[in-house]
Amino acid sequence: MATWQIQEAKAHLGKVIEAAQTSGPQTITRKGVAEAVVLSAHDYRNLVSLRPDYRSQFLVPPIQSTIDPSSDDTV
Repeated sequence: MATWQIQEAKAHLGKVIEAAQTSGPQTITRKGVAEAVVLSAHDYRNLVSLRPDYRSQFLVPPIQSTIDPSSDDTV
């Protein structure tokens, strides 16, 4: 992952974007500290698609137990 100082990234934003599209994520630093990462739209979509959809898990009814509580069978 390439690193750009913030002033350099501002001055060459087109190059930063092109590098993100061709070479992968680009880190932007301020005073030597990573502050941002520029991703291609393709990489961003892939990253977002990996997020679990917690909302759908709450919409599915819980699994019903098949154990009969009145049964005398103990494990």
